[in-house]
Amino acid sequence: MAAPRDAEIHKDVQNYYGNVLKTSADLQTNACVTPAKGVPEYIRKSLQNVHEEVTSRYYGCGLVVPEHLENCRILDLGSGSGRDCYVLSQLVGQKGHITGIDMTKVQVEVAKAYLEYHTEKFGFQTPNVTFLHGQIEMLAEAGIQKESYDIVISNCVINLVPDKQKVLREVYQVLKYGGELYFSDVYASLEVSEDIKSHKVLWGDCRFVSATFRLFKLPKTEPAGRCQVVYNGGIMGHEKELIFDANFTFKEGEAVEVDEETAAILRNSRFAHDFLFTPVEASLLAPQTKVIIRDPFKLAEESDKMKPRCAPEGTGGCCGKRKSC
Repeated sequence: MAAPRDAEIHKDVQNYYGNVLKTSADLQTNACVTPAKGVPEYIRKSLQNVHEEVTSRYYGCGLVVPEHLENCRILDLGSGSGRDCYVLSQLVGQKGHITGIDMTKVQVEVAKAYLEYHTEKFGFQTPNVTFLHGQIEMLAEAGIQKESYDIVISNCVINLVPDKQKVLREVYQVLKYGGELYFSDVYASLEVSEDIKSHKVLWGDCRFVSATFRLFKLPKTEPAGRCQVVYNGGIMGHEKELIFDANFTFKEGEAVEVDEETAAILRNSRFAHDFLFTPVEASLLAPQTKVIIRDPFKLAEESDKMKPRCAPEGTGGCCGKRKSC
């Protein structure tokens, strides 16, 4: 059973997103804005196919569309009105499936109301989207099976949950081995004061820095060594160049040396067949000089040196009244 404070937070979030907000214009701060530039054309086209009422109730802080989605099973945590689900529905195709789960009943009802519309719009014979009313901390109770999804996404939702560790544990259970948690959210560099935690507007809207993380559930095998990888190309929308994260960009046919962790991710995920792998012999290994960035605030510092003052593509959005992270 949730602690009294947790239950109060759930009630406030449900009220804010279900009753206070009617459209994105009702957000009470302009703390986060999804970037308009740098979005691949195939995603822009998919966004244009989503019904305007669903889009108007979108309250996310990033773009949670990873690459290589054909035939994938995807779970959207905090799916709201279903905008991201309907975008991904087109990208996974008729053989893929999207499940959205949200604890705000009003939002789930909006999402469900447009199932038939989008099925016809996308040219599918049957819907490939399911919406569930439930809490993302209790996926099993909502009927979501263990090791049943290739990808789990979330768009500015985990920050609203009191027990974030429980969410991550639940996600780990439902992901297949090789699966990915791809989520955009907001982060504080210091412990947030009780005044801010209890401030309903600040709790309900994005704040501080927005970043997108990609985390993979890997099988328990021997650790991979550093190696050279060559991107084969051909992933839809990323045929010639794959910007994997803030640290690695892979161009078609170009050899790139990657660290042990990145090598293990590429070898054991849905990207395995998109790369050629060449182990680097220990005797030939040079000291690793590339600094791997994992701290979103470090990434924000780097991007702050660039113009315009906005987070780079892949980090989610722009934060603050001046839209700088």
